[in-house]
Amino acid sequence: MITKEEAQELIKLEGQARGVAFQVDAHYVEKKWGKEGLAKLESRLVDVGCPIDYNKINSFTWYPIGLRMLSLRMISEVFDLDDQKIKDIGYQAPQISFFIKMLARFSPTIRSTLEKGTELWKRHYSRGRIEAKYDEPGKSILIRLIDFPLPEIGCFYLEGFLQRLLEFAVGRKVKAELIKAFYRGDPDTEFRFWWEA
Repeated sequence: MITKEEAQELIKLEGQARGVAFQVDAHYVEKKWGKEGLAKLESRLVDVGCPIDYNKINSFTWYPIGLRMLSLRMISEVFDLDDQKIKDIGYQAPQISFFIKMLARFSPTIRSTLEKGTELWKRHYSRGRIEAKYDEPGKSILIRLIDFPLPEIGCFYLEGFLQRLLEFAVGRKVKAELIKAFYRGDPDTEFRFWWEA
């Protein structure tokens, strides 16, 4: 159970995220557990001294990234979700955003999707950057998140998000693997994605 002290420590993470990330969380919770589930989540956030009224979140407003990570941690706690379910929240996120779906579908190559994705990162997060190394013939990509101290739960979410975004771009199932992680002591977080030709 997350304590007030743990919640306060988590929200100290440097950086900000756009409100749309919180709206993704709320959409996922309401879809799975209804308005009662969202009320339960909000109540638990009040308990740890970090209230979030998801219905008042503005998509384009900046909010502390630590509060976003707390939102995910609290969803995990309240609904007893394992790491795979957190990854699923990330996986569902691009399906919620019309803009992200269009980005992936109308980028003619995986290369252009990644280039636009890098720009998209800057619009959604005030910190960090993404670098991609791709191997077109091998059908695999390494994506590295630099200067962004992502906690464990954020890694699972981002893995699912990037996996789905790449599936939109390549038009087939993509597999994912977390290779390096800041929370494990690595300087950056890195994922490997691959698919069949």
